[in-house]
Amino acid sequence: MVHLCHGSFWHWTQVEDHTPTNLSVGYWQLARVYAVIGQGSQALDYAIKCMKISADAKLDAFYIAYAYEAAARAYSVIGESAQKDEALARAADYAERIADAESRGWVTADLATIS
Repeated sequence: MVHLCHGSFWHWTQVEDHTPTNLSVGYWQLARVYAVIGQGSQALDYAIKCMKISADAKLDAFYIAYAYEAAARAYSVIGESAQKDEALARAADYAERIADAESRGWVTADLATIS
């Protein structure tokens, strides 16, 4: 799973006209995979990259919400509850800004899985 995720990200970086959105999604995916396998520090590194590229590129609220979701999940894995709660609140704030109800629902459902 980790190797496939890194391979996917690498391939996106090789596409000549890749976008910040492509990189945001790739960083999010890497953060999620590392969180799932319990490597919170690695997950947080990728979540931070996801947040930075998403903010710098002024991506839609959907992508920024998921960047904070990734950070909250990583903080949960490493046991940093104050930072987790802050990231969850930021993610929820951005989720409220998502116009498409289905997309907003995806973010909200994923946020609910973070303990």
